[in-house]
Amino acid sequence: MMKIPCFEFSSGPYYQSSSKTITNTLISAIVLVISLTVVVPTLALFFDIPVLIPVVLAILGFGIYALLTRRIYESGYAAIGVLVTFNANLPVIHGRPGVSEFAIFLVDLVLLPLLLIHLYIELRDRQTPFTTVKLPKFSRYSLPWYAFGAVIIAAILSAIRSNGPSTAAPWLFLSEQFRWFLIMALGYLIAKHRSIKLILYPLFAAVTGHMLVSIVQILNGGPLGLPHLGEVTPSVLTVISLGPVSINTGLYNGGFAGESRLLVALIVIVFPVYMYVIYKNKLFYVSIPLFIASVTIVVATNSDAGTVAFIEMIVLATLFFLYKETVVPKELLSGTFFLGFLSGSLGALYSIIQIRSNMEAIASARGVGEGALLPSLSIRLDQYRAAFDIVTDYPVFGLGGRNFALVAHKYRVPPGVSDIHNTYLAYFASLGIPGGIVFSIALIAVIVSIVSEILRTGGEYSRFLAFIGIGFFSFYQLSFWGLLYKTPVVYGVFWLLTGGVIGIIYNQTRQQAR
Repeated sequence: MMKIPCFEFSSGPYYQSSSKTITNTLISAIVLVISLTVVVPTLALFFDIPVLIPVVLAILGFGIYALLTRRIYESGYAAIGVLVTFNANLPVIHGRPGVSEFAIFLVDLVLLPLLLIHLYIELRDRQTPFTTVKLPKFSRYSLPWYAFGAVIIAAILSAIRSNGPSTAAPWLFLSEQFRWFLIMALGYLIAKHRSIKLILYPLFAAVTGHMLVSIVQILNGGPLGLPHLGEVTPSVLTVISLGPVSINTGLYNGGFAGESRLLVALIVIVFPVYMYVIYKNKLFYVSIPLFIASVTIVVATNSDAGTVAFIEMIVLATLFFLYKETVVPKELLSGTFFLGFLSGSLGALYSIIQIRSNMEAIASARGVGEGALLPSLSIRLDQYRAAFDIVTDYPVFGLGGRNFALVAHKYRVPPGVSDIHNTYLAYFASLGIPGGIVFSIALIAVIVSIVSEILRTGGEYSRFLAFIGIGFFSFYQLSFWGLLYKTPVVYGVFWLLTGGVIGIIYNQTRQQAR
């Protein structure tokens, strides 16, 4: 049996999970991933039945599996880590895509039940009535909470003010922020009451499953035809040749996580700590095919931003692998993050040059004007300029979430643009300067919490946090160029893992104070 690495850095009442619980959670996650990525597509494609039927059967079958094996809690933890990565959803409000539509995602089925269970555990352990619960003291692990709470308040005020054409869109945008807040809260409580491995291992299994589906999609030359399971419509940008092999590149090969660029973002977030777990278990025969598959997926995605973020993540992770246990964490941190900042800056410059040269060459070959193709650097610059103009027009409350597509033409952005290809500017435009600032603080606070904990501690624990930080750091760079905030998948995974990290930081601080 595969050895399960130990990242339980605390003991006592705040770490209750045994190795058996963690192993059962991993097994349950693998069962669920196989059900959704192998069994469901097979039934839908070969027996020509609506995909919703095998999806319902798979969920019911997983519930029966949990009951028969008496792995109720383990199956719940597996479900949250796996389902958060799936783009499969059931539309509830039909409207303009990305503006006035709302859907229930698979992760919503288990989010509230698990959260309520852990809230009960939290109140029981505190032996405190719900009416007397106080806000946490201001500290490095509470700062992300306060900042994200401020984002929700800013979204509420922006929705009430409603400066954009659609009055419903900002409220739907608010619902997304609230979903992510609940996911973050659940990740925190799982890591605090049990173990962060109950979050990590299901994520590992899910990302691996999506990567395998992506490889099948690449071999197929397009999607498998299962949009209700999370696939996107066929979107091939170009064809590249790797020796005798031709590969269609585009947005289609994202597994069931959505667009391929979303899968690349998941790889960037999860891969550093994933490879570290593999390294600690000496499972090198697993790392080689995973690395080859990840490179193939990144190449087939044909995204300069994704490629740069992936390369940066690999470089930083490799540097950490090369350090010995005797290296002082402060030296490790300062040297590596300086190299990360330098490589990120050079990578951003390189991607700008590459995007500009590639799009100009393609535009010239097709006899069209510069900036006529999407997405190009000129289009992004138009979006960024529009974002600044919107902030100037609505500095306090912003335009309102999901409204950019409705007013883009007024700010001289070419038609067909769904939103701003920059997460940070998108929040400033949507929520105004105060909302954009607190959102940026929420992201920075996560890295600050990780960095301060690395500086304060050392050993295996700090190395583990460092690999989490590498994934986050590379993801932040990728967010500068993409529409990663448009679906719950990527930021759902990010906030779930963020909550888990804050949970183990709290445990470690509490343990050392005892």
